[in-house]
Amino acid sequence: MIPTYNRSYYLVEAIESALNQDYPNFEVIVSDNYSTDDTERVVRKYLLDPRFRYYCNEANLGSGPNYRKLLYEYANGQFGHFLADDDYFIDSKHLTKAISIIKKYGVKVVFSGAESRYHNDKVGRTLSLGLNEVVSREWWLRNLCRTIGGLTIFPSCGSGTLFEISKAKDFHAFVGQPYGDYEFALKCILYYPKVGYIREPQYVERRHEKQDGRTSFQNAFQGTLIFNHIYDFGCELKINPQILKKIRLRGLRYFTRGFLLHNWILEKGNSLSSFINFLRELKKIDQILPWITLFDINAIIQFAFYGSITYEALKRIYLNYRSWRINKKLSELI
Repeated sequence: MIPTYNRSYYLVEAIESALNQDYPNFEVIVSDNYSTDDTERVVRKYLLDPRFRYYCNEANLGSGPNYRKLLYEYANGQFGHFLADDDYFIDSKHLTKAISIIKKYGVKVVFSGAESRYHNDKVGRTLSLGLNEVVSREWWLRNLCRTIGGLTIFPSCGSGTLFEISKAKDFHAFVGQPYGDYEFALKCILYYPKVGYIREPQYVERRHEKQDGRTSFQNAFQGTLIFNHIYDFGCELKINPQILKKIRLRGLRYFTRGFLLHNWILEKGNSLSSFINFLRELKKIDQILPWITLFDINAIIQFAFYGSITYEALKRIYLNYRSWRINKKLSELI
C-alpha cells in the first residue's frame, strides 16, 4: 500500500521495488492524494500489470485519511505492508522472508531493518536493531525507546512493517493524530507475545526536508499524544503501569530530539528566548519533559548549533560514532 502526493520522481522507484518482490501472491495499491504533478502519467504504464491498482482522490484529504483509504477501503489481503512513496525496497525477497517468519514462528507482525539515506549521501547508514527473527514482548518492554550507542530502540514503522490487516482495523490504526504508523507499531508490540524481525536492511528510508511530519511543530506536538494512547492501551492489557510510564517518558524524549526540536528551530529560530519558549511548550506535554531536555546533551547541541557548519560536522561525527557503537551495544541486549 503506497500513499502518495506530488512525489512522482520518488514514486516510480517505490512502485518498481514493490513489483520486483519475488513472493508469488501480492498486489501493489497506490492511493494518490490528488497530486498536481505528473503522477498519473508516470503510473499509467504499471496499469498493465494485474498486480497493480491505482486510485486518485477527488481532493487532497490529508496524509492520515489517505492511509486510511488504503487500509480500510482498498486492501483485500490477510497481511498488509505500507511503503512510503519516498522509500523503496532494496531486498526483492523481503515479502518472502517476512511470510517465512510468520509461518515459522506463528507471529502476526514482522519489523525489519532499514538503510537511512540523506539526500546528499552516496552510501546509506544501517538502521537495524540487530535482533533475532523472533523477539519477545518482555524484551521490548525492557528496552523500548532506550537510546543505545546513538540509536533509539524503536520498531520500524511505515515502510518497515508487515502486519495483519484485521488486527490493524481492530486497533483503529491511522484514525487519530499524526504519526499513526508509530502508534500502530507500538500497539503491536504491547499486544502480541512475540513479533518477527528481519535484521538485514530491507528498504531505504529517505531523509529529506519535505518528509511528512517533519515540517510542522504543531504536527509533531500532536504526535506526542501517541505515548499517552500507548500508556492507556498497555493498562487495558494489564501491563505494569510503572513500565508503561518509563516507556512514555523515554518516548517523549525521543520525540523531542527527533521531531519537536527540529521543527521548532525551523519555525522559531534557536535563540536563547526561543529555547526558553520551547521548554514552556514541552511543559504542556509533561511537567518533567523540560528538565529531561535540559540534561540531554544531544538536544542542547542541536539547539545551539542547528543549521551551522559546526552542526553539520558534529552530525557526521555523531552518525559515524553511532554506526561504530550500535552493533556492540545492541548485541549485549539480545
